[in-house]
Amino acid sequence: MKILKPLSILLLTVLSLSLTSCGDDDDGASTTVEASFQLEGENFTVSTRSAVLLNEILSIQLFDAGQAEGVIINIKNPDVGTYDLGPNGITDNNASFVLNNIGAYVSKVPGGSGEISITSFNTAEMTVSGTFQFVGLNGTGDTRTITNGEFTNLPYTEGVGGNGNNVLTADIDGTSLNANSVTAFSIEFQGITSISVSAINNSTFSNIGLTLPADIEVGTYDFDSFPLPGAIIGQYNIDLGGSNPKSYSSQDGSITISSYDVNAGTMEGTFNFTAGDFTGQDPASFEITNGAFEISF
Repeated sequence: MKILKPLSILLLTVLSLSLTSCGDDDDGASTTVEASFQLEGENFTVSTRSAVLLNEILSIQLFDAGQAEGVIINIKNPDVGTYDLGPNGITDNNASFVLNNIGAYVSKVPGGSGEISITSFNTAEMTVSGTFQFVGLNGTGDTRTITNGEFTNLPYTEGVGGNGNNVLTADIDGTSLNANSVTAFSIEFQGITSISVSAINNSTFSNIGLTLPADIEVGTYDFDSFPLPGAIIGQYNIDLGGSNPKSYSSQDGSITISSYDVNAGTMEGTFNFTAGDFTGQDPASFEITNGAFEISF
């Protein structure tokens, strides 16, 4: 069965960040952290709660004890207010229900719908509260309905800048990316640490991102097409941060890690992949070739 891939959990790109995701519980303060929702009218047990703010994108993750099923909601420029999670809202605002770590039901596709209301966004305490509901579809048109969603005093983490000496070069359909800015950072999400690299051309707003498990070793690996924690993912973004952004993720291809010093935090490698639309709605594809990177993080 073909199942739609969700929007990138961490957006993989954009970002000059280094962060650690929030834990499952409160930080010891007097406030109580709560999160809940219903799946098809039945209470869903939320055991893992986390949120990260990456380059103005707030990603909220509410998962079960096995971290195999749960909700992921992304919001651009979060603040108190209500945001459309359906296909008529902006690209970066979206929700998905991840099922057994192999597929997702996405609100952003035709037939999907939903909204999230942020009732509190406390930048001093770095907590967020709100309510949500959405309907997501998979690739066969099956739906999952999420209702009565609520989170209270959910802590979020915010990234910091990366290393300005990083290098990433690549061609997009034969044309050089010519990145002006390349950043690398480590991310811990749902107990899995990954290394992400982001390169952007600040004139064209074209962006290429890579995400790799931190325990990867020297060798050659196939890219994954489903952006879950621990996956090897390539991503190509058009008009990143502009009025008509589009995101395409690796559908095939490979990456070779030629050098990796865990203690020093350095890595070198090469890559190639075909980038396509995660929903299958856009037939466009892009060949990312002659990729090479040298990073410190």
